[in-house]
Amino acid sequence: PATATFRLAPRPGPVTPGAKSRPRDLRRLRRRPHGCWDHLIVAPLWVAYDANLGTLLRTCDAVGAFGLWGVTERMSSLDEGFERLWRHGQIRQELAEVLDVLADRATALVRPLGLPQPVPIGVHARYARDEILAAFGIGSADRPPSVREGVKWDAASRCDLFFVTLTKSDKDYSPTTLYRDYAIAPDLFHWESQSFIGPESITGRRYVNHQRDGSNVLLFVREYNTRTHGGAMPYIALGPCTYVTHEGSHPMAITWRLHHRMPAEVFEHARVAAG
Repeated sequence: PATATFRLAPRPGPVTPGAKSRPRDLRRLRRRPHGCWDHLIVAPLWVAYDANLGTLLRTCDAVGAFGLWGVTERMSSLDEGFERLWRHGQIRQELAEVLDVLADRATALVRPLGLPQPVPIGVHARYARDEILAAFGIGSADRPPSVREGVKWDAASRCDLFFVTLTKSDKDYSPTTLYRDYAIAPDLFHWESQSFIGPESITGRRYVNHQRDGSNVLLFVREYNTRTHGGAMPYIALGPCTYVTHEGSHPMAITWRLHHRMPAEVFEHARVAAG
């Protein structure tokens, strides 16, 4: 699982169907620091006890659910998926063991995004795109999140989400989408907008004036489209960034300043992408 590459919080002890947990016990445990995947182990209890744990925690449910089942598995609700997981004790146990192993391998120091609203995404952690969208409440169990382009404006949170693949190949991208995206410095990133965006457009003005207008820009990057052993490569959350300057039009070449310097290994790859 992509989200388990960062350090997860300690989990409460093993939970069995016969455990005498009460809603207030669940709320107390959920006040502990956590990762969305870690939380997935006991999430079925929310259904069993009809606990109202708040929007943020249900958003964590969505991140874990789409990470576990993907967007092709249609369910009537997230609770249906968690009830399905709860019926398979061996799978829950194996998932818990995998999370422990991945937690031990964690190397990144993860920080909160620092947005006005709580979003269960950590800066410098890795996520599948579906998990990122779910963290912002985009999509639902019966209508999973889907974004074909590398950009998504979420009006509810007033956030522009940028999904960048650093190494692009001709077989995966058309000539009009081979955008030049690369690191200038550990805290500066060169990014090109979609080819039909100019500074006079509504979207272009939103990019340039996002601080004045109270919106946020979040950058997620990955080295390649796919892993060497198959499957989509997850994105690393570089987090919020601020407009610095731009050149040209259709596309706009924008320089963004990251609020958190990118990790050294990510910077090296992102710098090489400049060619």
